[in-house]
Amino acid sequence: MTLRAVAPPLPVGPTWGAYTLSANQTTGLAVGSPIRLDTVMGGNLPISSYTVQLPAEGVFRLAASVLPIFSGGGKLEFSWYNVTAGAYVGIRGYILPPTNGANNGVQPTAYGILTTTQPTPVQLRLAAANLLSSINTASYAEIMQIE
Repeated sequence: MTLRAVAPPLPVGPTWGAYTLSANQTTGLAVGSPIRLDTVMGGNLPISSYTVQLPAEGVFRLAASVLPIFSGGGKLEFSWYNVTAGAYVGIRGYILPPTNGANNGVQPTAYGILTTTQPTPVQLRLAAANLLSSINTASYAEIMQIE
């Protein structure tokens, strides 16, 4: 009997993606519209038509931060959106410009945890907006499979 060494399989890296905008978004700023993330900064999850297709049977952490430009004292709320379920996911980001007279705080990050049982398309969307004139390319999003 001959013994031979068998190496364990190499671990598969996590499924993840980091995204940004290739240009400032100056159109498509209506509530419910996707934030036009169209550039992959890194990772192995592609993006198409501002949509990331999450694989089945996983738990994903979704995070994003948006740099809005306002034409006055407006506000912006943005959130992850499960396209299949037709529902927002997690905690909304909430931004008020300094010219807004409200004494509210700011939540600059949209954050959520999503468990998939089937391939699931997600988008970062405008959940509420007032006096929004553009979204700057400094905006970004990140998706990481955590289970």
